[in-house]
Amino acid sequence: MKFRTEIEPKNGSFEINHQTAVFCLGSCFSDVIGGYLSENKFNCLVNPFGTVFNIKSIEKLFDYSLELKNIDDQLFISNDEVYFHHDFHSEIRATSMEMLKILIEEKCRLAGDFLKNADVIVITLGTSWVYQNIELQSIVSNCHKISSSIFEKQLLGINEQLHIFGNIFKNLKKINPKVKFLLTVSPVRHTKDSLELNAVSKSYLRSVTYELTQKFQDVEYFPAFEIMTDDLRDYRFYKEDLIHPTEVAEKYILGKFSDRHFSEKTQKIILEWQKIKNALNHKPFNPGSQAHISFLKKTEEKIKEFSEYFDTTDEQNFIQKQLKSQN
Repeated sequence: MKFRTEIEPKNGSFEINHQTAVFCLGSCFSDVIGGYLSENKFNCLVNPFGTVFNIKSIEKLFDYSLELKNIDDQLFISNDEVYFHHDFHSEIRATSMEMLKILIEEKCRLAGDFLKNADVIVITLGTSWVYQNIELQSIVSNCHKISSSIFEKQLLGINEQLHIFGNIFKNLKKINPKVKFLLTVSPVRHTKDSLELNAVSKSYLRSVTYELTQKFQDVEYFPAFEIMTDDLRDYRFYKEDLIHPTEVAEKYILGKFSDRHFSEKTQKIILEWQKIKNALNHKPFNPGSQAHISFLKKTEEKIKEFSEYFDTTDEQNFIQKQLKSQN
């Protein structure tokens, strides 16, 4: 007898390997996917602007990065002598507006350069609810704890979100015709909106992602949301806040992601690299012993074997530092 409904994602139409340039943008689940890729030495740029939850704010970030739009000076604010911008996460901050603008421009250049050669863009949509600055009539990414009275909460409709993504797709294809899109809906529950309104928001996002995969050939969907809510439908897979997936749940979802987009060879490389990471994290009982020195040298030789797949300079330097400390 089966006690759960397991979701088996179909094989992806494109493969992700260590030569694939992957740009991740969106809600905190983009950090989960991007973090997994980065930890396993994939060529990946992850949420360079911090987390962003709605598709309109995602469009703005792409426009800034591709120099299709100038940074909106009207959206700079200061709070307790720290400057923020409403189109960027609160981790993007500075002690003056000039310094913040320089920081933002640097991040946009970094993102723009990466996007020109990216193979895959992973976008994780978090919510259909947005906040619009009433005076400026501008949807913001982050309110930065400013009085809610200057914002109006709105629900972005399905057609509006489809139109926004159409602009994103068109603009990115102009500068990078080969790029493909992998969409996900965040499995994180936005309970602050209430469970009822969270359901409305997620249903819109799921409809949007479905329509986009039907309309565009280079757009795929990965069912992280369905795996969490239907396959792992038990509170033991949520953290204590009952909002975010546990580490176990994240690993399970990432395993499904790997099965869909990684070849057997890439999965084997990841498994072998995990052994290297464990070896590097090993704390010896006697660091100066011949046994440990021999262990370091063997580990260094194994690390070099991975150089054909990705850069191992940091790991080799770490080993060399350990060996020199023994002399």
